[in-house]
Amino acid sequence: MPRFTLARLLNSRRDQLTPLRTRPSRVITSILLLALALAALLPLPYVIFEPGDPENVLGSMITVPKEFQSKNESEFTKGGKLFLTTVYVTTPQSKVFGFEILKAWIDGDETVLPRDSVYPDHQPASEIKKQESQEMTGSQESAIFNALTFLGYEVPSRAKIVDVLKQSDAHDRVKEGDLIVAIDGQEVDRVEQIVDAVREKNPGDSVSLVIERDGDRISIPQVRLMENSLGAAIGIFLTTTFDFPIDVKIRIKDTGGPSAGLTF
Repeated sequence: MPRFTLARLLNSRRDQLTPLRTRPSRVITSILLLALALAALLPLPYVIFEPGDPENVLGSMITVPKEFQSKNESEFTKGGKLFLTTVYVTTPQSKVFGFEILKAWIDGDETVLPRDSVYPDHQPASEIKKQESQEMTGSQESAIFNALTFLGYEVPSRAKIVDVLKQSDAHDRVKEGDLIVAIDGQEVDRVEQIVDAVREKNPGDSVSLVIERDGDRISIPQVRLMENSLGAAIGIFLTTTFDFPIDVKIRIKDTGGPSAGLTF
């Protein structure tokens, strides 16, 4: 009969048990690696911001009629550059995968934010795009207005409603195309004046509006303010319309938002 020492028996038992101890850790490691791989390949509710391509607005992007052009125009346009800077942002429908988020976090030139903090769930993508386009047009017109008033031109302006949210208390009371001519008894002709008046209120407060529709003035009393990310809001989208004495054309495409247009 074979004879074994006690030490040899213990070592033999240890060798038999080692695979049983290491097997669970290998399984756990495999599960974690699989979970990480799936997370990298699954779309997640985040938005990525990254730098866009700059454009020189002192080229052929802005034109005015020849009769209004300065004789010394070339002196102001030669050699100079004024860049319009933009930011690329993924849309609410964009599928942002885990590996893209990881890359953006590592890359110092990109920013990652939760989708809900950028795009409210209740706001459709088409409405967001429309709003951004209107904001760009409005900021361009504000730039033209400031330039012409600086040159001494009189430029009449009006605050026009371009959309009304369904959850707004003003829904079914005002409509697209109406002009807001007064808020709480104060005459207004610019969007900024209306924004300033609402900013002093709290959600749940009320404001009274006077609108102009088809040449007639209509009073809209007690419009309850809703809440948005910035505080109180009427729940309408506005733009300032101008009656420009000069036809200024700005050519820019595929760019929206309120700030870039002011570059002009």
